[in-house]
Amino acid sequence: MNHLQILQPPVTVAIDITTLPYHTEDDLPSDVSGIDDSGEMAYKFATLSLVGKSMPIVFAVEPVIESSAWDDNFTHQYHRTVRRLVQRAQEFVSIDLVLADRGFESFQVYQTLDNLDVTYLFPKVERSPEKTYIDEMEQEGQDVAVEQAMVRARHGSHECRVLFVSGRNSDTQPFITNKRIIAEHAAAWVNHYANRWWIEAEYQSIKQEFLARTSSKDHTLRFYYFVFGILMYNVWRLTDVMLKATVSRELTTALPVGKAVDRVTALSNHPNMND
Repeated sequence: MNHLQILQPPVTVAIDITTLPYHTEDDLPSDVSGIDDSGEMAYKFATLSLVGKSMPIVFAVEPVIESSAWDDNFTHQYHRTVRRLVQRAQEFVSIDLVLADRGFESFQVYQTLDNLDVTYLFPKVERSPEKTYIDEMEQEGQDVAVEQAMVRARHGSHECRVLFVSGRNSDTQPFITNKRIIAEHAAAWVNHYANRWWIEAEYQSIKQEFLARTSSKDHTLRFYYFVFGILMYNVWRLTDVMLKATVSRELTTALPVGKAVDRVTALSNHPNMND
């Protein structure tokens, strides 16, 4: 299958959480979680997807059940979800880089990824130490800086680097990685984080084109529909690759043009596919 360039080393994956809104407030099930401080409620699912040079498809999915005011759930252990997602993906591919947003920021998550022998790159929440460092950079006229640090967690420790890099709006943003990076290479390394955008595009496609509509409160059924939607999305993306390989000979990671059903119809009608 890889002669179609589905996997392009180095393999980069992105982990994120998406939500399916829950609108009924009566008898809230324990599987429903709150969304920040907005008062909204939803089912939550974590996914791991190929991004970067590889064809964007979803490799693993896990339900996320958090502790909320209306249930007796334990606090969700994000590092365990991350470990399951990465280990499942590692059964099929050798992962070089893991991207995730600030929602996964924790020493436990960082250590889990380091223990799995993968490189990670996350943006950091700007707390007092980061803000102080950024203020010092601005006073000294620095655009880029790298600070060496240590991650110490329950299951080990490792060296890390905190990268301070100017963004598009000239604001300095902190990132954390377990890759040994010098200041001269920091900006180029942080640019890899832009690949995480693909997972947002995936969620949009899955929800708009492949997710079955239901009013069921059954978490198992909701999870099944979401997984089925992911499978259909993956088939769509693979169909797009096959169509490019047989028609245009041009393989790119750009989003397919047109609706999913248009791609399937075009592929089935192409003469090369009937040989």
